[in-house]
Amino acid sequence: MIHALMAGKDKTVFSEIETILADNQIMSTWCGSGKAALSKLSKSPDYLVIVDENLPDMTGPAFVENLVLQNPMTNCVVASALSSKKFHEVYEGFGVLMQFPDVPGKKDALKLIKHLELIFQLHGQNSI
Repeated sequence: MIHALMAGKDKTVFSEIETILADNQIMSTWCGSGKAALSKLSKSPDYLVIVDENLPDMTGPAFVENLVLQNPMTNCVVASALSSKKFHEVYEGFGVLMQFPDVPGKKDALKLIKHLELIFQLHGQNSI
């Protein structure tokens, strides 16, 4: 089973995402800060991290940079209000899987599921 870690200051921002993930057998946990998320990930790396770039204790790029240094194979999604061009400029080189809007919804979660299924197929696995 895939496990996802979600991090941000407001858990309700990811409530729709959490529901769609659960419907697709992806278990998730929540951390309220970047530091707490990185600490948890250092003990038990997750396959997927979904982070609000407006963490209470660090910026989104700082979190992603630390995540990549800690475990470069983790798939990371960042919820951000930046335009796609600005997002690319800020996060280029960090290997971010995709951008969510600052308040993601069902269609964003379904798009993520499709991305994950493609990744699994590339690795020779049938599904999530």
